Amino acid sequence: MSDIVQQLNIWEQLLPYKQISKPIRLIEFFGGIGSQFKALKKITDKVESWKYCEWQYQSVAAYNAIHIKDFSNYAEGKNREELLDYLQGKISTDYKEPCDCSKKPMKWLAEVYNNCIATKNLINIMSVHGKDLEIVDTDKYEYILTYSFPCTDLSLAGKRLGMSISQANGGTRSGLLWEVERILNELDKEHLPQILLMENVPEITRTSNLKDFLKWTKSLENMGYKNYFEILNAKDYGIPQNRRRVFMVSILGNYNYSFPIKLRLRHKLKDFLEEKVNEKYYLSQKMVKYISAYNEKWTGNNGGSIINKDIGCTINTAPGQRRCDASNYVSNDLPNNYDLKGGLPIIEDNKQGYRLAQDGDGIDISNRMTSHRGTVQKGIIQTIQANSIQGVCVKDELILIGTLKQKFESSGRIYSENGIAPTINTMGGGNLEPKVALLGGFGNKKNNQFHEQNRIYDGNQLASSIPANKEFHPFYTCNLRVRKLTPKECIRLMGFQDKDYQAMVDNGLSSSSIYHMAGDSIVVPVLMGIFSKLFNNDDKHIELINDYVEGIKEDEI
Repeated sequence: MSDIVQQLNIWEQLLPYKQISKPIRLIEFFGGIGSQFKALKKITDKVESWKYCEWQYQSVAAYNAIHIKDFSNYAEGKNREELLDYLQGKISTDYKEPCDCSKKPMKWLAEVYNNCIATKNLINIMSVHGKDLEIVDTDKYEYILTYSFPCTDLSLAGKRLGMSISQANGGTRSGLLWEVERILNELDKEHLPQILLMENVPEITRTSNLKDFLKWTKSLENMGYKNYFEILNAKDYGIPQNRRRVFMVSILGNYNYSFPIKLRLRHKLKDFLEEKVNEKYYLSQKMVKYISAYNEKWTGNNGGSIINKDIGCTINTAPGQRRCDASNYVSNDLPNNYDLKGGLPIIEDNKQGYRLAQDGDGIDISNRMTSHRGTVQKGIIQTIQANSIQGVCVKDELILIGTLKQKFESSGRIYSENGIAPTINTMGGGNLEPKVALLGGFGNKKNNQFHEQNRIYDGNQLASSIPANKEFHPFYTCNLRVRKLTPKECIRLMGFQDKDYQAMVDNGLSSSSIYHMAGDSIVVPVLMGIFSKLFNNDDKHIELINDYVEGIKEDEI
């Protein structure tokens, strides 16, 4: 629960609701890949990307690829010194520090410059001034300024250093919020944006940050804004991702605002998955053992572990460099234990000590698996973040022979539930495909130990290589495996469409960059709900969001 709750003000309820009727000029601070612009374009065709501020180069390139699609050569005729003068000390390639552009080749400098000019990028917010926003003719245009400032020093995953002082003054990256205050204070009231939208992690309203958050809301009130904030979850707006974020709408003048009502979740995590996925995304059997409830030594890597069948875990920004990456994983080839009858047991701090993961469950692996509940969430996925990869449990396409009820025979025959299956031999004979899943495991039922789980044999291996003198205990299913979500799946779970993903790929963006940008973004349908209430204070966002989500995974959902 948040430490701060908005009080119902009866006088505010008497105020008129803000209704946008003019064309919109959008200003995006910390703009990322443009979730806000994407959402507004789905509501109205009268919206313009007026100004954009983002210092991470990969995000700038993605923004251009998705929204602007301007690949003109603006660098033509400029020499190296001119490009360096424009970029040096401003642009970043690691989200942490400015890049030393002097070490980059001319081709790279030109590419970065072209994308910045195409997107009207102000680049580094610490060097932006009020006049740079070029807010004019406020009687003709509705200016909306969005700011999703870094959560690095606020979130549970960070060091919680807070946001009291801006990075420009030796403080934190989360303190860049105060750069927004500085810029707005440089404008007179006639040239302020009429609407502001803030997005950040729920921790911004908790005890450690509450003083600074209240200071911020008071500053906006002094400028003439009325503030309305609420914690919204992506799973309540059409996307099967358990992603809670604080949103604050600030309206210049005396206007009321209400946040969109929740929607019934129509789709599960499975609906957002790709049909065919490269083997490189799958976890090894060794990795599977690390996350299994049978491994008492496993503690994970990153604090908290979740599996959910219908809703995904929070998408974050890391491509998965570590063994488990505290990520969402998909489970596709994990056998159910013979006496559990229902899925793969994953460590969790509950009465049983585990929770079962089944086909379509999102899996968040972390270093708090033994002390954290919610390791398995059915049909959704946990928050996709910027510093880890999420996973999912999915069915494999292996041939299923059936539940074995007999001891294994050294003749190499496999007895299925419906009779005898073809013999597996060195030539891959019979009508078997090159790969066959052997249902079951060999071990000690009393001690609940399994030495062989879901072994796979191809045509060059004799099934009789398994010791024939071991007692056999059947599994109820065996065609489940765990894998990481793919970059495309993460983009889908942030509410972007397949065509957006393809635009990023075509513009040369790597999988690791796309992972990061997805976790660093905002879920588009949530924003659609928020913005739609500024056009009509009704529930039309329900149909709008449902129709949009249907088209995210093109021609498949």
